[in-house]
Amino acid sequence: MSLRLPRIAARAALVALCFCTTLFAAPAFTQIASESESNNTESTADGPVGSGTRVTGSLSKSSDIDWFYFDVPAAGAINIVLGHAVGNDFDWDLYRGTGSAIASGRSGSTPDSGTCQATVTGRHVLKLTAYRGSGAYTLDVTFGGGSVR
Repeated sequence: MSLRLPRIAARAALVALCFCTTLFAAPAFTQIASESESNNTESTADGPVGSGTRVTGSLSKSSDIDWFYFDVPAAGAINIVLGHAVGNDFDWDLYRGTGSAIASGRSGSTPDSGTCQATVTGRHVLKLTAYRGSGAYTLDVTFGGGSVR
């Protein structure tokens, strides 16, 4: 009987440790997979967009604007690919926090893609607009050594 008591006590301690670790653990980092309204301003931007995680959304009219944010952990390339239907012309502008755009995609191509170099870490915001047309889009952003789609 004396051997069973230490085993029971060890199991109880393990269960308590697992419970406390789960209870007090930091929340999991979640990345978005789809756009949600209202994200029509920089202050209501959807995010975070994860590197290599496809985001789906829709621009319903030419006045619709979709904003997204992501946090760049290291200097390096930021790759943006905005896919949409042929006949639509969707554009993007990339900002480092606030201020002027540091990169833009206005080619009229499908997809509309581009690359820029992040010289600093931290928050970047992406603005999507419809120059012509409306409808669904896919957004792929890679940065900080993330995988390329």
